[in-house]
Amino acid sequence: MPRGETESLYEILRYLKEHPDARDTVEGISWWLLEQRMNDCVSDVQSTLAQLLAQGLLLEIEGVDERRHYQLNKSRLDEINLMLRRRDL
Repeated sequence: MPRGETESLYEILRYLKEHPDARDTVEGISWWLLEQRMNDCVSDVQSTLAQLLAQGLLLEIEGVDERRHYQLNKSRLDEINLMLRRRDL
């Protein structure tokens, strides 16, 4: 079974175990799987952004909308390029 199918199998079983009276269509299950994955992704991105900020590889700027925006720290571009090259090996 492909990895994605295996993950979906466990996610569906976990959700239905936590909500034993739930029942849904393929589309409905897809939506709540997508929502759960999105929440997990947001958490991962927040953690990764915090690491990149701590390393000085990104800059955090407050936008006019008072939300935080992130951009590359261009003064660290050589180091970033080296990190990416090493990762691609």
